[in-house]
Amino acid sequence: MVVLRIRIANLPPEFPERTLRVAMAQYEEIVSIHDETWSKTYRYTVAKGIKLVMMKLNKHLPSHMNKAGHRILTYYDGQPVQCYGCGNTGHMYQACPKRKGGGAEISNPPSNTWAHVGTKGSLKRRGTEESRT
Repeated sequence: MVVLRIRIANLPPEFPERTLRVAMAQYEEIVSIHDETWSKTYRYTVAKGIKLVMMKLNKHLPSHMNKAGHRILTYYDGQPVQCYGCGNTGHMYQACPKRKGGGAEISNPPSNTWAHVGTKGSLKRRGTEESRT
């Protein structure tokens, strides 16, 4: 198995590492957990609020999980797309079939938009100016 670099964001600073280990253990073996810090140009190391977890996976991690009352976000290379609405993989929230309206795009946009009004008005003005000359 390959060890993956998984970024976990949206964790409060007081979130216990032990809780994170328990939450991630169901996906396989955790090798290490580190805090990501900002550039070394700062005088002191400053945490970004992102954990870098090195682990081996036996199945894909969801892109978001609710743990200890916090919604944590995960990202790694090769992670499949997951809908934030229904939690299924393969589509984004905007195209979710369970969403109100079915996630369908508008096939016939309204014809009376401000762009149409402005365009029609400028064409009429040009036509009247041309007829005067």
